[in-house]
Amino acid sequence: PSICDSWPTHQRLAVHQTTTHRWDFETDLHEYRDAGIQTVGAWRYKVEDYGVDDARELLKQTGLRVSSLSW
Repeated sequence: PSICDSWPTHQRLAVHQTTTHRWDFETDLHEYRDAGIQTVGAWRYKVEDYGVDDARELLKQTGLRVSSLSW
């Protein structure tokens, strides 16, 4: 068994922002957090639209981690 087997599923799950492509960056982060998701796969398009510095700050505020950044 893996150490991850003892973690709740939502703590091992990352949702990529292309999944919710119609939402904006801020909506993504708030909705993911409210759903118990702790890690996000960031989509460069949304990060740049929101602003890199603002995106970094919002990530800090929501407590979400980034698993990947994709083109």
